[in-house]
Amino acid sequence: MPEGFIEPWKVNTFAELNLNHFLHILDKRPALVIFGSGSKLRFPSAHLLQDLIHARIGFETMDTQAACRTYNVLMSEGRFVMGAFLMETEPLLNPTAQA
Repeated sequence: MPEGFIEPWKVNTFAELNLNHFLHILDKRPALVIFGSGSKLRFPSAHLLQDLIHARIGFETMDTQAACRTYNVLMSEGRFVMGAFLMETEPLLNPTAQA
């Protein structure tokens, strides 16, 4: 958000998302949330978003790479937007193999 700061979102995987993660977003009262769902497009369940919907906070979901690009464009336009990016890491297929 324009006058905000970067704050870690304490969630490591999509499966860990819970209502408290979204209530934390609600407390910030952005006009719009750009949610990056990790390496692929996944949508949070409706019950996690219900408080944001009732507060009339927009919520857009996309993979994290697209979400980062979109967030930057919206910020450059001066929009009151918050980015919530899931930064999952893929496990190595064979951790003992050397490149």
